[in-house]
Amino acid sequence: MKIQNIGPHDGHNLFLKTLPFCVLMIFSACAVIKNYDQPQGPLYLGNFAAVPPAYTGYLKVVSYNIEFGEKISQAAAELGNIPELEDADILLLQEMNPNGVETLARTLRFNYIYYPASVHVKNKMDFGNAVLSRWPIKSFRKVILPHKHPFRKQIRIAVFALIQVGRFEILASSVHTEMEWLIYTKRMDQIETIVKNIPDEFKYVVVGGDLNTLDIECVKLAEKILGQADLSRVSKGVGPTAKGDFTGVLGPELDQIYTRGMTLIKNGKSKNAKASDHFPIWVELKITETG
Repeated sequence: MKIQNIGPHDGHNLFLKTLPFCVLMIFSACAVIKNYDQPQGPLYLGNFAAVPPAYTGYLKVVSYNIEFGEKISQAAAELGNIPELEDADILLLQEMNPNGVETLARTLRFNYIYYPASVHVKNKMDFGNAVLSRWPIKSFRKVILPHKHPFRKQIRIAVFALIQVGRFEILASSVHTEMEWLIYTKRMDQIETIVKNIPDEFKYVVVGGDLNTLDIECVKLAEKILGQADLSRVSKGVGPTAKGDFTGVLGPELDQIYTRGMTLIKNGKSKNAKASDHFPIWVELKITETG
């Protein structure tokens, strides 16, 4: 993480402010985690959506890192009642557990696919990614990202779902890459792996989630890497997505959405959402039909 234009006194004050947090994180990071390191599972899926809606040519995608999947009732209320979130077609969720995903899907009437990556040391619960859709999910898979957390050896994953939206097939992926504990180049390797698992034959793709891009250089490089698969950052400009940043340095967009084969209509983040330490972000898209 780069912190520019900080004088010696400012740096000392920042160190004093962040020291307790850093000590706590180091101790928690050293605990060993149980990983689900088989691509086949565990696997959770359910179908709670009604008959698919008539496709209007537009699609709304929401990405939300719901902190440890703890405030599910509140998240359900937000996703079902906040105007910019309530009519989402696809939800990309991170830090979820099986009960939380099923509760959201059942309450909001979505189909879903969920894979946990690990059992997290903090709450001893499954910790992973989900894709929820009002449209039928035709197929799905888990991709294990390279490079474990350097201390507790936790893995990160991407979850892919092939969704039938009207006459179109859309490949949607919910991703969660590692934090700054993992060195810069290895975190970019994780994003490269996501790109390598997006086949060229899919014309319409949505990739979103928590990329943990903690500085502007990471944001730009992630954008460049995902651009190799003709993915555009349609969430660009939503602003910082992390809440409770007492250091004041987590300015860039940790959470992002990229697309291929679709045109951005508008985007944003919901500052009224309270269920997590992240803001949910959303994009409205139109499929670009070609030949």
